Amino acid sequence: ALSLVFTTVSEPILQSGMARAPMSAASLAAYPVCIAIVWLGVTPLYNAQQVVIAKVRDRASYLAVRRFIFTMIAVGTGAMAVLAVPQVSQFVLGTVVGLSGEVRELAASTFKLLPAIPLVLGSRSLFHGTLVARHHSGPIRSAAVLQLSVLLIIVATGVWYGQFSGLFVAICAKIVATGAEVSYLAWHTSKLTWRQEVDESGAPENGG
Repeated sequence: ALSLVFTTVSEPILQSGMARAPMSAASLAAYPVCIAIVWLGVTPLYNAQQVVIAKVRDRASYLAVRRFIFTMIAVGTGAMAVLAVPQVSQFVLGTVVGLSGEVRELAASTFKLLPAIPLVLGSRSLFHGTLVARHHSGPIRSAAVLQLSVLLIIVATGVWYGQFSGLFVAICAKIVATGAEVSYLAWHTSKLTWRQEVDESGAPENGG
């Protein structure tokens, strides 16, 4: 529910920012295409939060799940790095998607930001899911407020500065804001105390 509220609030902020930044028309046209392509690549990382919630029970399971998530992040980063290669991005946007002119060039120039996205989304799934699994939801609400605040600051600053396209400002705002949320969640995850599992078979027996 909190994610839905954030999306409902953040998207108008991004759209409004792009409309007021340089290259507004091209930015508004390219934005949904870029987001759709990104989601095709990182949806497994976003949904990995459910795996974290289901599997994390103690420190050993947390470390195992963390290795799994980091492997997914590495694969996703590699895929996004390939998309960021100019020849590849031009082919995908021009030949596959069918964009042309200023919209295609603007979208292609923003693709260089893509390799950062798997890291922030995968890390968010790890830390967010771990806190949920440990029934520690307070920091999650605070992190959502932090994310929205940072997003608003980045968009407002980008529009005021006026030297970057609206699309670049919007994508940067999403990455930086999610990164701030991840940092906050990671800090609280690092403070968790893990219950030590006692192997009953190795416990000393009384009597005899």
